[in-house]
Amino acid sequence: MLSGCLNKEKLLRKNEFLLYSQKIEGNDKIATDDLEPFYRQQSNKRILNLPIMPYLWIYYQGSKLYNEDKVKKNIERVKNRYNDRIAAADVNSGKYERLKHRRDRKLDKYETQLEEGNFWMRIGEPPVVFDSLLSKQAAEQMRFYATTKGYFDATSSYSFKLDTARRTAKVVYKITENQPYKIQDTSYVVDNSHIDSLLRASVKNSPIKPGDIYDEDNLNLERERIDKLLKNNGYFNFNRQYVEYRIISDTVVTDALLNKIAKDEDKLVEVETVVNKPAGQAQHTLYKLDDIYFTTDANTPGGRIRAGRRDTVEYEGVHYIGYNTKRFSKKILNAKLLMRPGDLYSLQRTIETQRVLSSLDIFKFANVYYDTTGNKFTARINASPLEKYTVSDEWGVTVSQQLPGPFVDLTFKSRNVFGGLEVFETSVSAGIIGQAGYSDNNQVYASQEINATASLVFPQIFFPTKVRFKFNRYSPRTRLLAGFNFNNRPEYRRVNLKAGMNYTFQKDIKHSFTISPVDLNLIYTPSVTAEFDTTLRKLKDQGSNLYRSFQRSFVSSLSGTYTYNDNITGQTKEARYIRAFAESGGTTLNILDWADPSFRGDSLQGAQLYRYFKLSNDFRYYLPAGRKSSWAFRVNVGIARPYGQSTVLPYERFFFVGGSNSIRAWPPAV
Repeated sequence: MLSGCLNKEKLLRKNEFLLYSQKIEGNDKIATDDLEPFYRQQSNKRILNLPIMPYLWIYYQGSKLYNEDKVKKNIERVKNRYNDRIAAADVNSGKYERLKHRRDRKLDKYETQLEEGNFWMRIGEPPVVFDSLLSKQAAEQMRFYATTKGYFDATSSYSFKLDTARRTAKVVYKITENQPYKIQDTSYVVDNSHIDSLLRASVKNSPIKPGDIYDEDNLNLERERIDKLLKNNGYFNFNRQYVEYRIISDTVVTDALLNKIAKDEDKLVEVETVVNKPAGQAQHTLYKLDDIYFTTDANTPGGRIRAGRRDTVEYEGVHYIGYNTKRFSKKILNAKLLMRPGDLYSLQRTIETQRVLSSLDIFKFANVYYDTTGNKFTARINASPLEKYTVSDEWGVTVSQQLPGPFVDLTFKSRNVFGGLEVFETSVSAGIIGQAGYSDNNQVYASQEINATASLVFPQIFFPTKVRFKFNRYSPRTRLLAGFNFNNRPEYRRVNLKAGMNYTFQKDIKHSFTISPVDLNLIYTPSVTAEFDTTLRKLKDQGSNLYRSFQRSFVSSLSGTYTYNDNITGQTKEARYIRAFAESGGTTLNILDWADPSFRGDSLQGAQLYRYFKLSNDFRYYLPAGRKSSWAFRVNVGIARPYGQSTVLPYERFFFVGGSNSIRAWPPAV
């Protein structure tokens, strides 16, 4: 496929060679993946590093059908055909617009062909002709990159080998890193006592450390750190351009330094971090908030609510603006604002305020900007409310156990139910799922499942003390919920009535917590097939307690979940996901035992009671394997155990594996 393309003068002119391959040698500390982006040319794609270039072949086949002169004639033909007709038409008529649209559409088609070739040429790849000048530039850029990593004495070169028979060129880049320079000492040069004290108090957080190899990436990180530090402490107009560095390489090495960070042969530099003054000013200005204005219905036409101008109402130092200032609870909104008049400007509190307001599911957006006119520093918050009522639906088909099954999800949501930013949501879902039979895994059955839930979410923590106000910066929520689940399998029918309450917190985009102090479930199995009942009895005779999981039961528990996730979609970087879960079942029964020593039963009004604990941890690790791919590792472990008079877990508390999101070699829900 390669030789058939390169014999054509149409693709390669005299003395031209196809760039066949490139590689980098000699680098020991600097990763090849970090140097490859400096290639100024990328060779044509090959299959498994073999001399097979499918995209080049497609381009070549398309070029044989391409006639540039014909394309130019088509362009002139279209112009001649339409220009006179367009000139004769009335400029304000529909005919004029239609003729222009047709002409422009045809011209775009032919001009694309003139610039990029025909359809097959655009799908394929044009030949990448080796250019020694571009290779020289790439080698120099690799050397410069090495200097930014502390290898100031690095050298680079390139060589190439031409294959005159196959008309190909192979390029080899040689990188010699030599000895890196280490940081001997760091210091700050600041003509502002307040800024100087902030920097020195936070020096332990600096990525520039004595003894480390010099790295300009760390200098950039330090520049960003200083920028955020000062913006979080009142310096609204500060930016990273004010931070510069002085690199001093002619340093004197003391015996103490040699013992601490360096060896006799190490090369050392000093790094001075300079914070410059603003042009024409004696100092950087420190900003304090004078006023806060919160518009709760930004981008909302007045006529949709009521005619007239917006009103302004002040509540505890915050000015609320809106056509209906009583629409939202100002007390709750105030609790969500992490800033007050008199506070120093803080970028972090600004971002957190936006995050907290956006997480309420009340506003489409919540933006914070600052006004410095009139010798005042004013925070202006603009929020646009979502529709009070929304209905959503989802229909589709899932395939499980090679059996397609339809499903439907319907959701109704009502916002700001009582005026305190509450959200009421109810949803109903139904579906048919392919599932392996319990007694015969080779037999596939269609099971039906119906779920209905209703929840009411409050934007604060329900707790009988002022402690509930301590969590406002963590987007606290209290959710009251009730639900119903019906599962119809060939072996049995099972019903679960559920009620509960949970608290959720989000420390930041990475950390979240859920605490469920109340989780009540009434579970019963209205019907069981004779075959399945016989199976349960046989297992009972063998010592298994599985039959108890299908008796009427009442399950109460409290649980907590912690989730950490620093994986960013679309980025190839080292990342982790952790989900730790802990649950204690029957805790209230233990309280009853303590309050009434005579209460030792394992049933109540004919319902089976359970005491158990359950722990699980889902850990995932993503390790980059290049610029566009990663290795993904997952460990999911857990333990659950009944205690006291309970000898078996509730069926819903079992661990299940199998299916597309678990161990695929096993069927779902084994």
